[in-house]
Amino acid sequence: MRKGFLILCISILFACQSTNDEYLITSSSVGLISDDTRINEVAGLYPDDSLRTINLDNKLADINKKYELYSAEGDPLLVLEPTGTADTSKIAQVEVISPLFKTRKGLHTDSKFKKVYDNYEISSIQRTLVNVIINLKKEGIFLAIDNESLPDDVQYDDDAMVKATQIPDDAAIKYFWVNLN
Repeated sequence: MRKGFLILCISILFACQSTNDEYLITSSSVGLISDDTRINEVAGLYPDDSLRTINLDNKLADINKKYELYSAEGDPLLVLEPTGTADTSKIAQVEVISPLFKTRKGLHTDSKFKKVYDNYEISSIQRTLVNVIINLKKEGIFLAIDNESLPDDVQYDDDAMVKATQIPDDAAIKYFWVNLN
């Protein structure tokens, strides 16, 4: 009786784990998309969802082709950027749009900076004109936080180096990318 109950519990645990993998972010995958996935394989991985090419309407459109993955309900999930323009190109970078996709530590697009600061090692913080780009060490994850979230003394000083301790705990993640290269 105990063995049967134990086997049932283990089976349920593995079933739950495989379901979560559909939305799990790791250093080498975003959901079912891994560092070996080619753009022509995505539709088979997410058969109920739709994959659309982003129309960039510029001369670089053929060079920088991107794809959007939408849920069956029409909600945006991911933006995929392949290494090249061929359908057989591997996916190099994924922009995570949906909060369904999470790391094992629970980081997702609706997380606040406190979640990052408490759970990850930050390898670099770089400032752009409108955002602060945070690179998480060993994760392949890059996050953007709006400069407007920063304290005034840092926000209006273009030469100021931004430190993790200067970013407010409640600063929202503006963009979330995973580099699969």
